[in-house]
Amino acid sequence: DLVPDYSREEALATDSRALVDRLNLLMCAGQLSAHTCARVAAALDTQPPRAGNPQDLKAHVARALLLVMVCPEYLVQK
Repeated sequence: DLVPDYSREEALATDSRALVDRLNLLMCAGQLSAHTCARVAAALDTQPPRAGNPQDLKAHVARALLLVMVCPEYLVQK
């Protein structure tokens, strides 16, 4: 079984913009527009994780991954 390691992303989970920027680089090769990054970060900031709670950090990263994966810039191959 594959077990993904999101420890680097979890370290950024309390800074939504930094997390989105990392996912933009890794998943979208930097193709997300500044507007899209700002909207994803703003959506993530509506429910920020509690820094000391590992489950909150994992859930926040999962939300960020989902939001990036539904962006048109991620879905459309250029």
